[in-house]
Amino acid sequence: MKGEWDLVVIASNLKFSVEEKMWEKFKSIYSQIKNKKPGHRFRKFYDKTQRKKKGPVKRILYGALGIILIIVGILLSIIPLVPGFIVVLIGLALLAGQSLFVASKLDKTEKKTREIIE
Repeated sequence: MKGEWDLVVIASNLKFSVEEKMWEKFKSIYSQIKNKKPGHRFRKFYDKTQRKKKGPVKRILYGALGIILIIVGILLSIIPLVPGFIVVLIGLALLAGQSLFVASKLDKTEKKTREIIE
């Protein structure tokens, strides 16, 4: 019985560690994008992401995760009181790091949105 409990504790600690690393990664992505000049944020993020040596499998996984987060965010937006919009933004940021097209479209959208608001 004690051995089973030890496995549960180990699994719980491992899960917490993985979740903590994911949260730190999302915070890092957010700070990288937030600290850049509006209208150039996503292009700069794309450039920085591309300088890192990532294999094609990792790039595909990041792109797929971005698409999945966008879909989940849209579905969460249907439910009241759930911030699905934030999940969509995280998914778009992940895609912007992998696609120059997405990065440039997000920069243009940000510029137009800022012009409309001001």
